[in-house]
Amino acid sequence: MVLLPVVALCALAAVLLTDVTAHAEPLRGVRVGQHGGLSRVVFDLPQVAPYQLEAGADGRTLRVVFPTLTLSPKLTRLQPKNALIQDIRFSTTAAALTVDIVLTQPGTIQHQTRLSSPPRVVLDLVQRQDPVPPSVP
Repeated sequence: MVLLPVVALCALAAVLLTDVTAHAEPLRGVRVGQHGGLSRVVFDLPQVAPYQLEAGADGRTLRVVFPTLTLSPKLTRLQPKNALIQDIRFSTTAAALTVDIVLTQPGTIQHQTRLSSPPRVVLDLVQRQDPVPPSVP
């Protein structure tokens, strides 16, 4: 008797997850700019979308995860001419779109903004001022 509600709940979850990924829209574009010592990355979105930020241990990689977006076929990698940003790499799984921003030196997000008209996420990056200790083997 208890098994039936558990099976029904699992089936409902599978339908909801399938529905989210089936209707996921691709990231529209990424723009990069340099404003003095500030590097700006703008993600142009198809609609307002949630995102998560993660920083690499060495301070040279910033990861942006968009769980409701997919990858546009025109985006695979960007190598902007920017003093702080070396490379922007895109990857996708069934669960999310991941964007890795690889920096030339340790950096940090000074400011982040989510805008809705048009939908976009803006990240302002700067060189990190505190020294990063070398990793010990």
